[in-house]
Amino acid sequence: MKKLVLLILTIAVMAGCVKIDFFNNIEVYYEKDVTTVMMTINYGYVVNCMKNIKYNIFCTLGVPSSNYENILSVKWTDTPIQDIISGNKIFKWNISGSVAKKYNLTVKASLISTAFLVNLSDWKNALTIEKLKLYHNDLIKQYCHNASNGSANLIEPYNPMIHDIATMVKNQCKSNNTFILARELFRWLKENTVYKTHESGGTQRASFTLIQKSGDCDDLTFLYVSLCRALGIPARFIKGYMVDSSRNIIAHAWAEVFVGNDIGNNGWIPVECAGNISKKDKKSIESEINQHFGIEDAAHIRVYVDDGSSESINNSISRIGYEIFGDENSINVQSFKIVTEYKTIDEGSLVVYKDGTRKFVKNI
Repeated sequence: MKKLVLLILTIAVMAGCVKIDFFNNIEVYYEKDVTTVMMTINYGYVVNCMKNIKYNIFCTLGVPSSNYENILSVKWTDTPIQDIISGNKIFKWNISGSVAKKYNLTVKASLISTAFLVNLSDWKNALTIEKLKLYHNDLIKQYCHNASNGSANLIEPYNPMIHDIATMVKNQCKSNNTFILARELFRWLKENTVYKTHESGGTQRASFTLIQKSGDCDDLTFLYVSLCRALGIPARFIKGYMVDSSRNIIAHAWAEVFVGNDIGNNGWIPVECAGNISKKDKKSIESEINQHFGIEDAAHIRVYVDDGSSESINNSISRIGYEIFGDENSINVQSFKIVTEYKTIDEGSLVVYKDGTRKFVKNI
């Protein structure tokens, strides 16, 4: 009987059915989530010109990029002008009219979005700041300076408070490795700030977010980008949308940091700076690192990637404006964002192994 059990166990191990070593090597794993999804998103503006008076309408809508998404098709209405701004594809409408009419200015994008991650152990292959200067000085020049919206610097690596904190983190972790420094700056961000929307329009200066210790996704992203740039690590912001399984879609912003050596997307790794944690304890902070540092889940849809210029700050994934020669109340504008199709293709649990490897595992 014992031989039979041993034989069955041996066959099971050879067939990969026994997970003893698998579980022994796991540090932590998380709830199952969507890892690949096919969806169609529709967004834009409905402009209703209600009187026969002269008007001009100006509209810009960004188009999803293909970094981590497989773009199946992009359709539009009212024949926009296709253009490239700061390396990003956009549609522009310049409409002049004088008769009452309703305009539906829409981008309809069908795509497959797949979760992307790097291993936490990839720090071993990342560049040091010294090697970054030697091999990628062009990126340092492009992505390590202030960025302004025209009236104020929103990304502020030269701000003394931001520079001092970045330097403190660097001294505490005693490393020049770009991956480790970016991770520890993320840890500091999570330990010292909270996600909070604010009623005032526009994005806060990074230094103001630092003082307030709170901000929305744009604010926290700009602060994190500023901290990385203060150490000479190229960092940029991403603008796009978040789409969940309930088909909710919201405008969103997150960050990317350059650590080199073809880690991630040609050296760039994603960082989700928004979101709150209930406790500022070690376990919660580690959970944030495991799930949001170097990971871009399938809910993130990229539309605009920062090129390091101040122009990038001012560019938006959607914008509408108009001028009217007559009754100001004769034009009505409504924005919309709708998910018309959503199909889960794959899902899995994020597993973090003791050696820093991360994977999405289907069955655990």
